[in-house]
Amino acid sequence: MPWPAARKEAIGHCESHFSHVDVLPTCLDAAGARIPPFAQGVSHIPVLRGETDSVRDWALVEHLATVHLHQQTLVTGSWKLVCYRHADYGELYDLRDDPDQERNLWDEDPERRGRLLLKLAQANMAKAGAMPERIGPA
Repeated sequence: MPWPAARKEAIGHCESHFSHVDVLPTCLDAAGARIPPFAQGVSHIPVLRGETDSVRDWALVEHLATVHLHQQTLVTGSWKLVCYRHADYGELYDLRDDPDQERNLWDEDPERRGRLLLKLAQANMAKAGAMPERIGPA
């Protein structure tokens, strides 16, 4: 159940997608330090200052419980996509219409599934950051 609007204001609640990898860049930015180009994540200082509502439209969650259970989850807007490493199936939920995630739309909405799979691949590339510049010739 969503928090009442008054409570959101009282605690400074926002709807921005924030991942654990964003902690380092956000803290470095808050301290005025340079964020290394190879750091994963992005600074959320613009959100915390109220300059923007969000710095990106997705959050990526990776869960590696065992050798046999490895999953990645992409949350974007009101959609949630879950992919499993060793499976040819997954989960797709419309969190706005189905907040309890009771109706898996993986097979029912292949077009949206495809768009979110592409977004998941792009999120994986984005989270890696950039490699450090080369010092000299190899």
